[in-house]
Amino acid sequence: MMYTVIFGCGNVGMRTINFIGKEKVDFFCDNNINLIGKVVAGKEVISYQALLELREKHDVLIILGLNGYNAEKIAEQFEGDCVYDFVVADLLPGFSNETRINESIFGQLRDKENRLQYVNKYLRKRVEDKQREIDYFKRHADIRSMSPAVGKLRKKQLDIVKRTERALKFLSAYCPVNCWITAGTLLGKMRHNGFIPWDDDVDFGIMRKDIYKLIDFFSEYSAVVVPGGHSDDEVKGKAVISKFVSAEEASQFFRGKYILEIWPDFMRICIRENDELLIDLELFSFDFYREDLTIEEYHQFVSDGFRMKKELKNCKQWFDYCYTQIEESGIVSNEPTNIILPGVDSFIYRGLWNIEEFIPYNSIFPLKEVEFEGISVLCVNDEVRYMQHQYPDWERFPDKIKVDEL
Repeated sequence: MMYTVIFGCGNVGMRTINFIGKEKVDFFCDNNINLIGKVVAGKEVISYQALLELREKHDVLIILGLNGYNAEKIAEQFEGDCVYDFVVADLLPGFSNETRINESIFGQLRDKENRLQYVNKYLRKRVEDKQREIDYFKRHADIRSMSPAVGKLRKKQLDIVKRTERALKFLSAYCPVNCWITAGTLLGKMRHNGFIPWDDDVDFGIMRKDIYKLIDFFSEYSAVVVPGGHSDDEVKGKAVISKFVSAEEASQFFRGKYILEIWPDFMRICIRENDELLIDLELFSFDFYREDLTIEEYHQFVSDGFRMKKELKNCKQWFDYCYTQIEESGIVSNEPTNIILPGVDSFIYRGLWNIEEFIPYNSIFPLKEVEFEGISVLCVNDEVRYMQHQYPDWERFPDKIKVDEL
């Protein structure tokens, strides 16, 4: 047996029962406890809990006799109880301009799969409405005046800052290198005087000569980890510097010591503490390129690398490929030039950079010391010029924001 229940006893609910036809409706449902058990328009008003219990035993066509904000809140209530096959009356064909529902349409509503089509239509409308709201606030709000993150996201940010400071002090004492805040971290400093309110990591750029310095140091001090297999078939050439399959494995051998982990697109300095592998620094490679290199040749260089990455079996093979290209292709310069861009082994250039020109030397160097969330870090020389290259619209709200503040 199938029941038809209209949620909402107000004006829209009354219009809904007339549109559907009183003879087709079995109950009203409402959250107003003063209405439960009463009769409205000839139909008993049942509680929300009674409706859920009815659904457990029977197929129930739930029609929301609500619109606007009220429909949205009740829809969220149903979704919280995993009820997804409700129908919003306002979206039924003819509801706005006809007195009765078409019988064939009502017949379709008796099938759950057909009802889900109306749910999808409603959810799309909700998304569109929310996007319009977001776009409105973006147009009229100043992104620079946003408050910092709160809750667990803010705690995570501050924990990351402490670990970043610790790792930088370690490098300063044992393997001095120049790495500067980049990407979202630099954007946060410039626009928010700290973290972007929804960001949860710290990004650093580093030139190739300092990457080699890190590799040499960690090869002696602890381990350089390029994830991948142990077999001779998988570990060849330049990747032999890595004797471990993963940072997890290496950190078991070097508890309390930093290790350098090199992934296809970035590097991390990690340490194991209390049986947890912590990431204290994330680094993205930059290279000097040949003075006569064109931007089209650079595009081809990194695009070839991206295609090769898809064909190779593991990170060790990718590492071998990248460093062979860096050292032997004639594209990358061993000496400083006025042409700087992310390395072939850095994901920063893919989708995050509007690569139409090179970064000139004096946009990055000499690096300067700045404050970020209470710690001292290095920063590029010309922040605005550098940021305009990386994020041309850096002073605007982004299209998408991922937030976890609880």
